[in-house]
Amino acid sequence: MIGLISCTTTDNIEEPFDSTPLLINMIPELPEIPKFPKLNWSYETDKYYINEEDVDKLLNYGEYELPLYKYEMRIYSEQLKVIKNNILN
Repeated sequence: MIGLISCTTTDNIEEPFDSTPLLINMIPELPEIPKFPKLNWSYETDKYYINEEDVDKLLNYGEYELPLYKYEMRIYSEQLKVIKNNILN
């Protein structure tokens, strides 16, 4: 007596999860470049001057806004490296 046995699988073979679209959606927004403050210049005796309020705006720009932008860009670059490394691996 000869018996034939056949088997079929009902398990679904799952394809590996592709995380690339998810990682691409995780890319943060590029930090906005701080706008240079609008200053009111005056010209007297062959020299340019700005008033005290404009000096404060200029100092704030150089001492606060530019370093903050530099920090935000560093964080942005680090986040992109992490995402890039995960996509390539």
